[in-house]
Amino acid sequence: TRIRHLAKSLHLEVEFRPNTGIRHLAKSLHLEVEFRPITRIRHLAKSLHLEVEFRPITRIRHLAKSLHLEVEFRPNTGIRHLAKSLHLEVEFRPNTGIRHLAKSLHLEVEFRPITRIRHLAKSLHLEVEFRPITGIRHLAKSLHLEAYFLPMAC
Repeated sequence: TRIRHLAKSLHLEVEFRPNTGIRHLAKSLHLEVEFRPITRIRHLAKSLHLEVEFRPITRIRHLAKSLHLEVEFRPNTGIRHLAKSLHLEVEFRPNTGIRHLAKSLHLEVEFRPITRIRHLAKSLHLEVEFRPITGIRHLAKSLHLEAYFLPMAC
């Protein structure tokens, strides 16, 4: 499911496509950083001050509940509709990852392969400790989310 319908709740104005990841999400956020494939959002959490317990292989199913999102999630959607809710005006493309997410957020950090969004935090001055294979686990703590993630959640 991932963040497919999360967009509708955020009022995003962007067109998402299956298997796109957050590639162009950055352009809408005005990020100024270079992303590389296989980065994930590892350190992004601590900077957002999320207060939720994440577990590996959970995706963002319950992330919506903590944000009080009123959207329906569906299997294998990715962040496609996340844009519509955030009013994003960007075009997503298949297999992009979070590469351009930085450009939209005006981030000044250099991403490297297999880092997940590890260094994204440094640019955002994140104060969180990420662990391998966590995905958006700690992202909740930075966003002050009150949601609980379950393994293999949809």
